[in-house]
Amino acid sequence: MTDSNKNKPGIDLIRNSLSEINVKTTVSGLENVPQNWKVIFAANHQIVSIDGLILINEVYKKYGKVKAIVNDLLNNVESLNEFFIVVNKHGITSKEYVKILNETFRFDIPVGFFPAGLAPRRKKGVIKDLELEKTFITRAVKCKRNIIPVYIDGILSIFFIICRTPEPDWE
Repeated sequence: MTDSNKNKPGIDLIRNSLSEINVKTTVSGLENVPQNWKVIFAANHQIVSIDGLILINEVYKKYGKVKAIVNDLLNNVESLNEFFIVVNKHGITSKEYVKILNETFRFDIPVGFFPAGLAPRRKKGVIKDLELEKTFITRAVKCKRNIIPVYIDGILSIFFIICRTPEPDWE
């Protein structure tokens, strides 16, 4: 984020940031998405935080509002907090979070979610997607939400992948 974007509100910050780093998107099938707002957009987490910004932007274009389930590090980007339901990925998720999540799923607002929770990881030279977290399906059924699968494709440079902060090993 550049200084020129620092004080921009919510959706303008997202759109200007994507534009500055020259992100181009192509969306297909949006006309098939239900008009009601009780939908969950379940996406793969291909290109780290950028795919989250893309998902928020595209859903916002259709519905004029959206909430995305994000990790607690993004809570520091205060001008985007209107879009976030924060998950504590670096500690214990509080009862308050679970309450907020349940309330959000009951309301008529579209929700963006990355069921794998994290972007693909490199282990022994192989880049591999993580297992999907299945609890969102249970919550969606319980709250009578449609699940809209979203596939995000993009390429990160190998330099970016190699230089990322090391994560614990996963199988």
